[in-house]
Amino acid sequence: MRNNIIRVITLVIMFVLLGGCAASPHAVEGSEREAVLAYSEQIADNILNALNENDYEAFVQDYDENMLTANTPENFANLKSTISLKLGKYLSREVTAVTAIGDETILVVYSAAFEKEKGVTIRLAFQRDGDHLVTGIWLDSPLLRQK
Repeated sequence: MRNNIIRVITLVIMFVLLGGCAASPHAVEGSEREAVLAYSEQIADNILNALNENDYEAFVQDYDENMLTANTPENFANLKSTISLKLGKYLSREVTAVTAIGDETILVVYSAAFEKEKGVTIRLAFQRDGDHLVTGIWLDSPLLRQK
């Protein structure tokens, strides 16, 4: 009986590990990368220009339902305030990575310049298929991490 339990546990662990391998992130290159950038660049422009313009509607226009729920006008106002205070206005960006995560998500990573800090990391996650809606956005930099 004990051997059967150990076998079952071992099989479950193997399936979990193998399932994790199937969804491991990998770099998107060549024509697939160009196809991703064809939609992601315009969406990134919309989001970052909306921050500069303090335009909530433009900021969320390409978000999926979960992102719309999480990014209320109040949350946008707080984000805008933090970005303005710590980083200033958005100036420019360059793509540093395009990564596929499983079958459903594309992550585009940018290094962005703001008035008060260069090298701000921006990560935008997109639906891989369909309308390529934004499923996540993260900004990171030393100034943003300061209290």
